[in-house]
Amino acid sequence: RFQSRTLESVLAEGKQLASIGVREINLVAQDSTAWGKDLAPIATGAGRPRIAELMRALDGVDGRDWVRLLYI
Repeated sequence: RFQSRTLESVLAEGKQLASIGVREINLVAQDSTAWGKDLAPIATGAGRPRIAELMRALDGVDGRDWVRLLYI
């Protein structure tokens, strides 16, 4: 069954990795575009994918050069 990690969890890991010098973050999932459909919505749109929200958050991580999305 599909289960998304929370935005806070992924963002915290991205920040931790960047702090030790990791320059590239790879997001791997069976279907990356479905990320967040199973999480409680922040505003409206229960059950909608939130991958753009995750990418925007990871874009703000200092020290990383790339964020790659795999299995879109």
